[in-house]
Amino acid sequence: MIGADTVAAVEAEVLRAHRRHGERSILNPAMPDVVRLPVLVEEVGEVARAMLEGAGTRHLREELIQVATVALTWVEALRDRTDQEPLFDPGRLAARSDPAE
Repeated sequence: MIGADTVAAVEAEVLRAHRRHGERSILNPAMPDVVRLPVLVEEVGEVARAMLEGAGTRHLREELIQVATVALTWVEALRDRTDQEPLFDPGRLAARSDPAE
């Protein structure tokens, strides 16, 4: 089972990325898969770099949270394209004062 703290960290990263990138955010369901793939690969590369550089557990976890964020928002975009209920709602996340709640 995925821990609530991990889910909260991914949701917080989703919100942070959405605020930073706006319409170019990975939450935009219109972003094509061919654009999403290099973003995911870049994040996986950052995990590899962290491991090769002997990064501590905390840094490795942060990089893996970013991988999960990109992967899960891609899953979300695929769901949006098929009219399924969204997994992440940036409006719901923004309304929350603490993503861990």
